[in-house]
Amino acid sequence: MDDETKALAKERDEKLRSTQAWQADAPFNRTESGGIKQNSPLNVETFLENDPELKDTVAYDSFSGAILLKRPNKVLGEDTTGDWSDATDSMLRIYLERRYHLVFNKGNITDGVVSAAHRHSFDPVKRRIESVKWDGKPRVTTYFIDCLGAENNAYTKDITATWLVGAIARVYHPGVKFEIVLILTGKQGIGKSTTIRNLFPDKYTDNLEGLGKNKDDYQQLVGSWLIEIGELSAMAKTDIERMKSFISGQNDRYRPSYGRRAVNHPRRCVFIGTTNQEDYLKDETGSRRFYPIKCGVNEIKHNPLEVDDQYILQVLAEARIMYERKPKLTLSEQTINDAKGYQKEATTINPMDDAIEDFINMDVPSNWSELSVEAKQTYADGYPKIRKEVKKFAQNPYKEPFQPLNETTTREILAVVFHKTPDKYLTGRTNSEAKKIKLFMDNVDGWQKSGNILIGGKRSRGYKKI
Repeated sequence: MDDETKALAKERDEKLRSTQAWQADAPFNRTESGGIKQNSPLNVETFLENDPELKDTVAYDSFSGAILLKRPNKVLGEDTTGDWSDATDSMLRIYLERRYHLVFNKGNITDGVVSAAHRHSFDPVKRRIESVKWDGKPRVTTYFIDCLGAENNAYTKDITATWLVGAIARVYHPGVKFEIVLILTGKQGIGKSTTIRNLFPDKYTDNLEGLGKNKDDYQQLVGSWLIEIGELSAMAKTDIERMKSFISGQNDRYRPSYGRRAVNHPRRCVFIGTTNQEDYLKDETGSRRFYPIKCGVNEIKHNPLEVDDQYILQVLAEARIMYERKPKLTLSEQTINDAKGYQKEATTINPMDDAIEDFINMDVPSNWSELSVEAKQTYADGYPKIRKEVKKFAQNPYKEPFQPLNETTTREILAVVFHKTPDKYLTGRTNSEAKKIKLFMDNVDGWQKSGNILIGGKRSRGYKKI
């Protein structure tokens, strides 16, 4: 026997003794004769914990609820890390039969893998957030200012900080109420999506297209921390309404992977929108939880495509400190008030709105409430020129002095401005227009609802100028 053959034989014998040694000490479930039992989930777990080829290969991502392959493993047919798949189960089953002549059914394999994985549970998002100690230099409030050239003002800083702290809160306090959706607006190519993704690429997604249309959307939430909603301008109003309901959820219930029962999943994600358009919101009422930030208006300090990950880690570390110091997840009153202007700028203009606004800003005759619908229509259609011409009328129904319109109703606006008579009020199209009028009046500045409006000698519900 030559030296090489002797060396190989020695190596084989050492491996055999090593294998026999760990098997002797491992806590297997054994038969009466001392052999290793087949069809035992405990034994599958024991192999995964002790076999030199299998040890340190399986783990549980507690953030996403996924079982992972921690390292490449040839005996399991995997040359990369990633999700532990059904194919990985099959390769494990075959390996145990080939190597140890033990046959385990699929249930044993599944239970053993799940148990072993949970022994090595970790949260990758917490691990990233806690990976460095904050150096004390402020970065959070100016994150989008520095990376995207966003407007440098108190409004941008408050929204940025609140959103980032909200993201941290969802990690350490899953399901906490947080409905703020920050919207990054600016030209294509400035790095809006990249700036979001940089916070944690592995837990970012922009593929949530259904926005609550099917159960897969809810399951996809679990593996994601940062969810980008792209191009809001392309969404129909019904999509926006569904999205509002979807993002306001705090818990989702469904059956997870490797699970046989539906369980509650507290939300651990936050939402952020991006758009290249200037007008992308469908109406101001439904847009109050969307907070626009204008990007690309200042010089950037950090190129999103080249930013150092250490900078990102410092942003996250600071956000965590801010969360620990001030867990309040609401915006200041000043920011909320400032947001109204940005939201209005971003709202798609409804042609009806201009006509209604012109009407409620008119000066009207002092006997306005007594005039017929036809007389009001004539006046509104001819305003403001008609004010100078009424004295020339043979029969002038309009009494002076003229004064600001101080009260009105949806029905009056519908009839006077849009010439929709009361007998047509409940037809499909007209009713839709009435709802748009009500929506506008419910939200226009300077007016409030009232149940005591005098129109045509009758009291009814409507609106009074404040």
